[in-house]
Amino acid sequence: MYQRVKDVLMLPGAVNIFVLPLSRSKALIIDTGSDKESGRKIFKTLSSLGFSEASILNTHHHTDHIGGNSYLQGKLEAQIYADAKEACFIEHPYLESFAIYGLAEPLTELKGKGLLAKPSLVNNKISLRGGEELNLDFSGVELRVVSIPGHSIGQLGVITPKGLFITADAFFSEAVLSKYGVPFHSDTEKYLDSLKGILGCLNGGKVEAVAPSHGSPLEIGEAETLIKLNISKVFEIGNLIVSAVRKGVNRMDSLASYLLNCYSVERRSILQFYLTIVPVRAMISYMERKGRVKCEVKDEGLTLKAL
Repeated sequence: MYQRVKDVLMLPGAVNIFVLPLSRSKALIIDTGSDKESGRKIFKTLSSLGFSEASILNTHHHTDHIGGNSYLQGKLEAQIYADAKEACFIEHPYLESFAIYGLAEPLTELKGKGLLAKPSLVNNKISLRGGEELNLDFSGVELRVVSIPGHSIGQLGVITPKGLFITADAFFSEAVLSKYGVPFHSDTEKYLDSLKGILGCLNGGKVEAVAPSHGSPLEIGEAETLIKLNISKVFEIGNLIVSAVRKGVNRMDSLASYLLNCYSVERRSILQFYLTIVPVRAMISYMERKGRVKCEVKDEGLTLKAL
């Protein structure tokens, strides 16, 4: 049901859930999975271990990380900690669908379980800028909370007392990159900065192992290799975009389909399309600032020009 990784209990799954014991009766839960069933699984595990009190720290607001919040907050009156910029989406999950669809009333498929968790109250809002750190005390156990935005607007990482760096969705495994083609992120520059910042943490001697939200725990060398792969993936996608624009694939929706074809992504749905459109838009914004592409409005709409 769970495995010990340094000083935490990891409940492995599509999204890893982490439980840090604080005392005989108290625990800190780091992310809660995708839905009510995830919340039940966590509650059952806590009860079997004798924990009757718990707090929650959400690394970011995406549904697969906050889905069990509502259930656990109801069962345990759990206090929830999250970045202040993420809190509004945790408390009002429907905003995610509006954001992805450009602030208009979303398509039906964008209002399903894949994006909409039940609302939960963030009692403790953390304000950090990218790369900043904060020591937080949980019942005498001190954690280092690190701002690692890019994947989402205010994503947090957590370094435990025994040096386990829980990196959330800051980077992805080869399997995830292969499955989805374009790694989801909302700000390419911050995404890259966070990856470089994590590499710096790994070389600083205070981290002994790494636990991403998707995949198995990693040794330092394994994590470094995977982070560098994620960085190179961003530049690979940038080159594909420039090549496509020069071939006349110069609309953002066409670019999303082009990249899905390039990476042979089989699953096609409205949700998958929009989960590709978001990082494509992030890439275009980044590349425009770097002078690689230019956006123009023509008769056919917003088009791109390679520079």
